[in-house]
Amino acid sequence: MWTVAEVAARDGVSKPTVSVRVKRFVEQHGLTVERDALGRVARLNVAEYDALRGRYDDPSKAQASARTTAPVEDRETYDEALRQKTWHEAEKRRIELAQIKGQLIETAAVADGYDRAAQKILDTIGRLDEHCDDLAAVVGREGSRGLQTAMKKLVVELQRDIAAALRSEADTLRAMITENVQQQ
Repeated sequence: MWTVAEVAARDGVSKPTVSVRVKRFVEQHGLTVERDALGRVARLNVAEYDALRGRYDDPSKAQASARTTAPVEDRETYDEALRQKTWHEAEKRRIELAQIKGQLIETAAVADGYDRAAQKILDTIGRLDEHCDDLAAVVGREGSRGLQTAMKKLVVELQRDIAAALRSEADTLRAMITENVQQQ
C-alpha cells in the first residue's frame, strides 16, 4: 500500500492528479484504499491502481508535467525497491487470476443487473391495477375480512413473481460472468 504522494512521485504527476484518479477508481471500480480518521485516502493498493489505470485511463491525458525542480534523491535501498516490485507484480497477478476465475466482475455488469431487477420489480408492482375490479368485488361480497384474505393472496402472488424475476436476473448475470471467464 502506497500513499498518494508516493504514487505521484513515481509517476511524475501532481498529487491532485493521482487523488482525482483514486477517487474515480474507488467510486466506479472499487479500488482498495485505507482511509484515515477523517475518511480521507491514506494509502492505496498500487497494483490494483495500476491495473485500473491501464484499463480505464485516457492515454491522451497521461502526459506527465515537466519537472521544475531537481529530482528527489532516492532514499530507498535496492532491497526495498526489489521487495516492492515483487509485491507489486504478485498483486497484479493475483488480480488477473481473480478476474480469470470470475471472482472479479465489472461493476457495470452488476449495475446493469440491478437495473434490470429493479425494472422487473416495478413491472410486477405495476400489475396491481389489474386486480382492482376483483378486489372491489370481494369487498362487495365479503367486506373488509374478505378483502384482507384476498390481499394476502395477492401479496403472496406478487412476492412469488418478484422472486422468480430476481432469480432469472441472477441466472442471467451468472451466465454473463461464466461467458466472460470462458472468453479469457
